[in-house]
Amino acid sequence: MSKLGQWVLNITAGVFFFFLFFLFMFPFDSIVQYFLSQVETNTNGAYRITVSEIKPSLLFKTVFKNFQLHHRGQNGDEIWIDMPEVRVGFHYLPLLAHRFQASFVAKGKKGEMDGHFSLLFSDLSLTEGDFSTEIDGIQFSDLPFLYTGVGDSLVGSIDGKIDLSLDSDHVNRNSGLIELKFKNVSMPAGRFSPYPGFDIDLPDTVLTDAKGGIFSAKMDAGKMEIKAVSLTGGDLILNLAGKLQINKKLPLSRFNLDGTFQLSKKLEDAFPFIIVVDKQKNEDGSYPISFSGHFSKVQIQVGTFEVLK
Repeated sequence: MSKLGQWVLNITAGVFFFFLFFLFMFPFDSIVQYFLSQVETNTNGAYRITVSEIKPSLLFKTVFKNFQLHHRGQNGDEIWIDMPEVRVGFHYLPLLAHRFQASFVAKGKKGEMDGHFSLLFSDLSLTEGDFSTEIDGIQFSDLPFLYTGVGDSLVGSIDGKIDLSLDSDHVNRNSGLIELKFKNVSMPAGRFSPYPGFDIDLPDTVLTDAKGGIFSAKMDAGKMEIKAVSLTGGDLILNLAGKLQINKKLPLSRFNLDGTFQLSKKLEDAFPFIIVVDKQKNEDGSYPISFSGHFSKVQIQVGTFEVLK
């Protein structure tokens, strides 16, 4: 072998072994822990992430075991996301511009979510975010934030897709689509608290059968058109549609939803006020219902009867 060939071979071997040493010895786990801690710092403690184990990787997806996203609510710490395993592939160069980009696969107790997200931080605050995911058989127990205030748990699965682009400083730039389908959803007996001070004790309740229910919405220029909220095949048959005007301060966001509902005999017994609104019933046996107001102050009306104001 020529001296030039030997020199090239030595350089190549040196680079290879340096890179190998870099992969095995570089403290990626410390870096990942740092970025996880920044979630709590950048949200002033409103959100934090906990995991039981981290398997970091530079070239492949970093594995998080028992991933939980916590939210500090009025009643203390709430778990909003609870996944047995989340795999995240980080993009490192965007970090130089304070942008956090990654692809992910979140494995639930049965199904999984596959997608990507991009978050932009400015002055230690989250200002912009893009989120896209395909959902296949995820359980409600994997996403507890979906049933906050609706008892201890919901049983059932979720399929669909979410594609959102959000700007916290300029809500008129928010856009996206949400298309979800719910299957075999039920709620165990317990106290239903959809709104502070409005509590109802419910029996075991079936919300959808195998054919499922749907949630379909489109967002553009900070306004969300809720095309359909539908529950079928259970103790509650519900159909709603309307609009949501998003405010920079989320509790001040305004909404207006109109539709109809029907209750099984079991639920009619649990809602004593239904006797009061019996004259509001439509010819098909359903009741007209509307939801309006701000997130912080919900108004519910059945026909001309105000249930909650």
